[in-house]
Amino acid sequence: MRSRTYIIGRHGDIKLDDDSVGRRHAELIVTESTYHLSDLGSVNGIEQIKDGKRFPFKQGYVLHDDEFSFGERIYSIAELLAM
Repeated sequence: MRSRTYIIGRHGDIKLDDDSVGRRHAELIVTESTYHLSDLGSVNGIEQIKDGKRFPFKQGYVLHDDEFSFGERIYSIAELLAM
């Protein structure tokens, strides 16, 4: 199974223009059937948004429509991959 790894951050493959986002904030590994998101030790971390509530998130398998906060903004995995 082939996979592709994306770095999410101010200087990543998926660029987020927000000073509260780290240069290398997170890693997203995409395969044909899965998405795996990991915080790379960022200062501000990642929060998963579920039913309007925020939960700290370190790493795990996620779905394309799951939402996460990076800095001041909320993105779904699909939105990040479309950037």
